[in-house]
Amino acid sequence: MKKLILILLLLTSYPVLAQKTAGQKAPAIYFGLSFSPDYSNVITDKFYPPLTNRYDSIIAPIFGYTTGANMNYQISRRLALDVGFHISHRGYQTDLVPFLDMGHTRAHADFTYLDIHVKANYYLLNSSFSLYLTAGLIPSIFYKNSYYEELQGYSGNVQTRDLDNPEPPDKINLMMLAGFGLDYLVSERLFIRVKPIYRRSLTKIRDDDSSDFYFWSLGANVGVYYNFK
Repeated sequence: MKKLILILLLLTSYPVLAQKTAGQKAPAIYFGLSFSPDYSNVITDKFYPPLTNRYDSIIAPIFGYTTGANMNYQISRRLALDVGFHISHRGYQTDLVPFLDMGHTRAHADFTYLDIHVKANYYLLNSSFSLYLTAGLIPSIFYKNSYYEELQGYSGNVQTRDLDNPEPPDKINLMMLAGFGLDYLVSERLFIRVKPIYRRSLTKIRDDDSSDFYFWSLGANVGVYYNFK
């Protein structure tokens, strides 16, 4: 009887012990790599409504990506600081429009930036599966851009040609980000992260005669993090 009572006490105390030890240890530093397929486009301020509406009616999103290295500093079980150095490819395109009697044409604008992510993560749940909210800023450094035109003929053939680059965007663009994430703790030192995220320019990326342009994107960030100590 005494042995049975002892076993029952051990079984009932196990979830409590597991809850105390589960989750990312703190304080601790994790290093990781991440990749995010992004759905990217631009928006325009409506300083000149007739022309801005014209832009909104023909501009369409593209698929880009963001990838890089990260450092996650777990300050406590509720709070973490996340810093990342990423390469980000984003841009926009126009809708297909008729081109003479040859087919349809579409213009593409591609931009590559070096992004520095600085964000805070607040954990609603910190266990083997951790749920958190995230928000922060991205100083985004312009690297290169390209413009090209795609002609889709009625016969099905596709041709592309480079277009002259307009005045390049500002060297530095400030963006905000917000989202939520889910971490799965594989071991005490290793966790996998999945994080839907929204980014939006706070400063204009390029002046136009009619409007100011701002980037926005939706991404699905996936990363692997490891603690070396």
